[in-house]
Amino acid sequence: MLMVIRKKILDFVPSRDGFQFYNSFKVSYRFLGLKFMTISKTFGFCGGMCYAADDIWRTKNKSMWDDKKTPKQGTKKFNILKGRQLDSLKKFTWAKVYDWQSAPDESHRLRKHSLGHRTKKEWPKVKKQLDGGKLATLCLIRVEGYTKNPSKNHQVLAYGYEYNTTSKWVKIFVYDPNKPNEDKGYVKFRLGQKNNKLSGIQIQSNKIIKFKLFGKSVKGKDGVRMRGFFHIAYRKP
Repeated sequence: MLMVIRKKILDFVPSRDGFQFYNSFKVSYRFLGLKFMTISKTFGFCGGMCYAADDIWRTKNKSMWDDKKTPKQGTKKFNILKGRQLDSLKKFTWAKVYDWQSAPDESHRLRKHSLGHRTKKEWPKVKKQLDGGKLATLCLIRVEGYTKNPSKNHQVLAYGYEYNTTSKWVKIFVYDPNKPNEDKGYVKFRLGQKNNKLSGIQIQSNKIIKFKLFGKSVKGKDGVRMRGFFHIAYRKP
């Protein structure tokens, strides 16, 4: 059987065009406005970093971001990323995340459409975006159920893909704000499986790590389960 690989890679290199710092920002605030009761917490701006990286790539102007230091609260860079984070969650995105994470992995006639079914409808949108020479922000659904913390899901920026028309495996190359300088990360899933099963995974790097599988210690690529994904349309700053 003839194997055909369809491929599109944009001129985006995570280690060059992504941010050099990790997606972790310290935010402090005063409880009840009292100075002696200042509380500090760490937050991630993965959607904001994806949007901002897309902004920079479109304008080809990265002059103010040429350092590896994480922006501190109150600085211009911090406010840009926070603002773009909010932009990435507009227009009912949070509601969509809740709806998607509550869906089953595989199709069932008594339940709502599965994540496999939904993701297969999102894939053509992402492909069209990339074929048109534009980056695409993806929301990766990792958790399952309404009660799970939606912030445990993740956002990444797609810059290319490979599609094996024989095996139906799709590989989407992504910039992951949690993995600065990683040029070999990707999202992988399979089309055409029974009950719309997806078999999705996000490979965060080619680094070989140890992990537990069915109680046994095994080795494999640094990855995390990906139940499905949807495309988040780009919005100008």
